[in-house]
Amino acid sequence: MPIKLIVNGYYRSGTTFAFKLLQNNLTGFNAYYEPTSSELPYLIANKKSDLGLHKHYGYENLFSSYKEFDQDFILEMFRKSPSLLDGYIKSDTELIDYLDIFNRQTKNVFLQTNNLSFYLRLLAATYDTKIIHIIRNPLDVYRSIEAVPLNRRGWVKGKIKTFLNFFGLFLPFGLNKELSYIIKATGMVLGYKSSWKIRLSIRKKLDSFVVVWVVSNYVAIKAMEANDNSILLPYEDLILTPHVGELKLKKILENYSINIANKVDISTLKKTRGKGCSVENFNKLIDKYQLTEQFEYIKRRVENSGVNWKI
Repeated sequence: MPIKLIVNGYYRSGTTFAFKLLQNNLTGFNAYYEPTSSELPYLIANKKSDLGLHKHYGYENLFSSYKEFDQDFILEMFRKSPSLLDGYIKSDTELIDYLDIFNRQTKNVFLQTNNLSFYLRLLAATYDTKIIHIIRNPLDVYRSIEAVPLNRRGWVKGKIKTFLNFFGLFLPFGLNKELSYIIKATGMVLGYKSSWKIRLSIRKKLDSFVVVWVVSNYVAIKAMEANDNSILLPYEDLILTPHVGELKLKKILENYSINIANKVDISTLKKTRGKGCSVENFNKLIDKYQLTEQFEYIKRRVENSGVNWKI
């Protein structure tokens, strides 16, 4: 089947950087960026002529592979996009029906997905694909989220977001929808139904982030345990010790032509300057939402791969 590689990870964890790295150095693949984004069909339809120049978080050519699709393909994407109307995926069948569009291609396909963590087991079983899950120190992830301008999609929306953000109520990067899914579908938010304090506080931005980040990464790593064709790749391996990251990538991609030695360009990465979260506050929220077991499991897996976040 053509879908041979999926790079997954939570937002602001380095999935875009990993995508560009592999897009430039992995031969024999069609590489598609964020195929499940609710904005993708609209972006393709309205920027068809200059998709290669469209910038996304400072990167160019992320969407250039979509330029080859004809109008029939674009219309099929509109019809089948699992997150187009509501911004989130509602069922396994819906997701697979959509990804099968890409799986029909004759050339090998490489997908970069943002936070399909709850579907990795399904994707591995359906497409027999290799999966790379990127993970990054959650304190750095939150700082990076905070650094994203609130007005990047318009002045009016930016003002509304700024007002809500002042009270800690603006939930960026789909936090509200993913939090609702986690509460309803996983049962991992203990005390939510029995405590009104939990129901109120969990909707704050930092609280929501901690819950969503921990649960989604925990579920993703658990799903990978039974899959020999998957690796957990800390972002820090790609940036701080790129030779280690390269070795890990080459190991899982040993059957494909890849040459990334000395080609990790960190000059494209901007230093994140957003307001951060202290280790103390982060750990307090882990305790508050009774996620210690899940977070300790994540840390052990990351430490086993050679990275220590010191949280």
